[in-house]
Amino acid sequence: MILDSFIDLTKRRILIIVTCTIVGLVGSGLLAGRQIKKYEASAALLFRDPGLGSDFFGGSVLNPSSDPTRAAATNLKLVTSPEVATATATALGGGLTAATVAQEVSAGSEGNSDLVTVSATDPDPVLATRIANEYVKQFVVARREADRAKVMQARSLVLGQLKRLAPDAAEAVNLRKSADQLLTLAALQTGNAEVARRATPPSSYSSPQVKRAALLGFAVGLLLGYCIAVLLDQFDRRLRDPYEAERLLRAPLLGTVAESRALARTVGHDAPDRIGADLEPFAMINTNLRYLDVDRAIRSVVVTSGQPMDGKTTTAWNVAAAAARSGATVLLLEADLRQPTIAERSGLPTKTGLSSVLAGITDIDAEIVSFPVAADTDRTLDVLPAGPAPPNPGGLLESDRMRDLLEYLKARYDLVVIDTPPLAAVADAISLMHHVDGVIAVVRLGQSRLDTIGNMRSQLTNVGATLLGVVVNGGKPAAHYLRPYREHAA
Repeated sequence: MILDSFIDLTKRRILIIVTCTIVGLVGSGLLAGRQIKKYEASAALLFRDPGLGSDFFGGSVLNPSSDPTRAAATNLKLVTSPEVATATATALGGGLTAATVAQEVSAGSEGNSDLVTVSATDPDPVLATRIANEYVKQFVVARREADRAKVMQARSLVLGQLKRLAPDAAEAVNLRKSADQLLTLAALQTGNAEVARRATPPSSYSSPQVKRAALLGFAVGLLLGYCIAVLLDQFDRRLRDPYEAERLLRAPLLGTVAESRALARTVGHDAPDRIGADLEPFAMINTNLRYLDVDRAIRSVVVTSGQPMDGKTTTAWNVAAAAARSGATVLLLEADLRQPTIAERSGLPTKTGLSSVLAGITDIDAEIVSFPVAADTDRTLDVLPAGPAPPNPGGLLESDRMRDLLEYLKARYDLVVIDTPPLAAVADAISLMHHVDGVIAVVRLGQSRLDTIGNMRSQLTNVGATLLGVVVNGGKPAAHYLRPYREHAA
């Protein structure tokens, strides 16, 4: 269900998603391409203790850390110290400042080794190389001088003790020996760091990385597109899920139709072969109607919708045609006297029809037209079109003559399907609902509004109409099997 919702969201908002993705992809690539090209040169430092203190004194004078992780973190901190940047800028000159050097230089460990990579990035590859090499050089010098100063400080302490002793004392002899050793040790200091690899001028720029920026822009644009799509769906009050209509109307889903079939494709004496393919979803709807209540036969239904253009007329026609194709005697009664369409779309004359029968102008048998519903049988569908629009359509549908006509037709046919105006437009359908076995509500995905569907349910409940189920237009091609309705929390 989550995957289906994701696919449906993608189909509904494909334009927004694709637009955001393309803008992110192209925009990031163009912005990256317009940036100044920079070159990266890298040198490497090797940190190791030569063990000179152990050679002279049997232990390290500088007491290095025994924790490798801590030592590596300390070395990285030392490499990026401001003093080294200042010394590098002074040595190179040319208007370089310590801030510029610190901004262009970065350091990082090479895995679990004792190597630290020092990289310098600059629009000039030669200058980047000079900065990297001078930086590691100044770092080694700074470390060597710092360690040498510590050794010389220790020698000063030894000489201070020596002054308090007699020149020929045994302890004085040992202290003079230690002082000489410390002087030698100071001269040999390396700072426990040395240049392991010098930088060479790079042949290609390291930034901007147009491909990576474009891929990142693609990902961000795609994510932004879906975020906008989800946000729009939250504010979109149109029907998106067939089962949302089932929940709002509190009635079972009789079936879904991929798209409303135009009557011109499925009616007419010259088109019986095309009816079969178009009626497959409606055959399922007709089957669901027959088994909706096994204890009560459904002989007459009103087909209505909440708003125009939901496909109620086409649904009424095809449900009636499917029932006729199964062998039942069926009449399609067009009770939409305000905006009739069946006669025009099926090529029938519009001079007479239901309105003429109710007005007593003509006889009903003269107005019923039969259409073939299958090429291999003589089964037909009877249709009574609306006829000319009367001045008082509501009054005619509420009249005793209309009630008597419905009783006559129900006794004559196995099923009477009545096409009525949308409930949101006029109340003509309400007067017929008490004289039929139930109502079929028609909605359309992507068009019917949720508030309109809710209002339609309220109207049907208020007048005590029996809502048999809902048909969803614009859904998946195959009609759904009828499943027991379970009321969901609103």
